[in-house]
Amino acid sequence: MEKWYELLKSIQFEGVLNVMSLEDLQEFEKDNNMSFPKEYKEFCQVFGSGFFGNEIRIDCPPEIERSPILRSEIFEYLENLKKLSDFPVDKAVQITKLLKNALFFGSTGNSEVFLWNLATENCTDSNYDIYMTNLECFECEGGEIEIVGRSFYTFIKDIALKNLPFTGVMSKYTYPDEMFQPRFSPLLSRGVSSDFTVTRLVTNHPVEFANWLLGSSQALTCADSEETWAAATKLDLLILKTEDTILQIEVKTRLDPNIPIQFFNDYLRLSTQFPDKNIRQVVIYLKPTNSPLVHLTSYEASNIKHDFEVIRLWEQPTDLFLTSHVLTPLAVLSNTPDKQETLRQTAKIIEEIEYYNQSNVSFDAAVLAWLVLDEEVVSQILQIYKEIDWEIVTKQLK
Repeated sequence: MEKWYELLKSIQFEGVLNVMSLEDLQEFEKDNNMSFPKEYKEFCQVFGSGFFGNEIRIDCPPEIERSPILRSEIFEYLENLKKLSDFPVDKAVQITKLLKNALFFGSTGNSEVFLWNLATENCTDSNYDIYMTNLECFECEGGEIEIVGRSFYTFIKDIALKNLPFTGVMSKYTYPDEMFQPRFSPLLSRGVSSDFTVTRLVTNHPVEFANWLLGSSQALTCADSEETWAAATKLDLLILKTEDTILQIEVKTRLDPNIPIQFFNDYLRLSTQFPDKNIRQVVIYLKPTNSPLVHLTSYEASNIKHDFEVIRLWEQPTDLFLTSHVLTPLAVLSNTPDKQETLRQTAKIIEEIEYYNQSNVSFDAAVLAWLVLDEEVVSQILQIYKEIDWEIVTKQLK
């Protein structure tokens, strides 16, 4: 990994690097049935997730879980493009074939994305072909998905840091020079898409979550940032309030051994900030695990004991989530013996809601279902994206 350390020394970096251990990377590979290139795993141990210059973002686990989301967005985009009479069938075939084996690891603020073609692994190295495309420009000149390299180290050094002139498809786009400043900025928080999805559901539908978490239809609202700035120990702190209660919620896909001490420190700050309110703290674990950490419900040190609440979603009754349109995306993660059947029930419930909300709810359900079911199964049941009907496309071209 020496070359990565030398590269890091040669550029500026801001903040604290969110690196991963090799053990965590290997566990992530095992959990998600994938194999990362060796150079990428070295990168994640030295740099971690972050931005090169001002806009080129590289994802390490867990942020790389955004990949299925990007793939579904492209398939949806292709569905719209196939309606264009002048959209070339051969380009659509090329894109569709590649997407079936695509793993997205990077992006820019201009809608370009970088991905591996997992079907290009060979015995001579542990790399995959690297491709680049623009999500919003498949129908434009230069909007192809085109190979830009294979070595991940070379990709970072020559493309992310622009040490060499761009060729091929990269040369067809105009990039401002400031985009390629020799600087690396780590992501401020390493949020998983599934964590964010549930957090957003809570903030958008506080009454429904109050029914579940507090057992009553209280006027649960997000506390103003000015109220909680003294309590916030991190950027994604979620604090809600009622007339007499402050509710702190943490949503976790993966284990966090720091939850007990974090909750204790947050409690001290919150109780000082809101001395007249009852403080309740809840951590919601999404993905099943046998680790004893998810059973910890208190922080203990010397003569101190601070209790908090833990919800292991896989132990929650499924019916609880199938009776609410808001909570239904969580159903597949509940205590169900047949997750595929539960997802089918979820799909039926989604069909009953307002048409303009169906795609959003389906997407939320898919993000969570991807934690426990195969991506193809989820996409088929929820119809997140569909294969292009080439017969229809051909007829339109004629």
